[in-house]
Amino acid sequence: MPCLAVSQEEILVLYHGTSSVFLERIFKQGLLPRKYTGISNWDVPESWIDMSSNPELVYLASTPEKARNIGYRAVEVYGGTPVVLEARVSSHYLFPDEDSGFAVVLRKNWRKSLEIRGTCAYRGIIPPNDIKIYKRTIAT
Repeated sequence: MPCLAVSQEEILVLYHGTSSVFLERIFKQGLLPRKYTGISNWDVPESWIDMSSNPELVYLASTPEKARNIGYRAVEVYGGTPVVLEARVSSHYLFPDEDSGFAVVLRKNWRKSLEIRGTCAYRGIIPPNDIKIYKRTIAT
């Protein structure tokens, strides 16, 4: 009888860019998907192409620099200052960023999404104890 392969869980450190206005909530509740917050950096006028994110996912970047750039977008929309968070996450909850073009194929392509686009997505809530502020200097 064939044996089903079960993928091994990996714990990865990935990055999330945000605005300082959200830090108190993040450190109380965790990084929440949009379905819980209603907050999106990518809501645009109806006349534009819809760039809204999947409401079930939290978006993460492979590098602090990429996350910082996303944080600047949050600041444009909500004010505050850009903040980069470091998140420890399980690979079992990772999915490709749908903007990567790999979302329609197998779930394991979160790796390709990170490699090619520099982003992926986490399904669910990232708890506060798995989040910290990234302290290293990032060149601007």
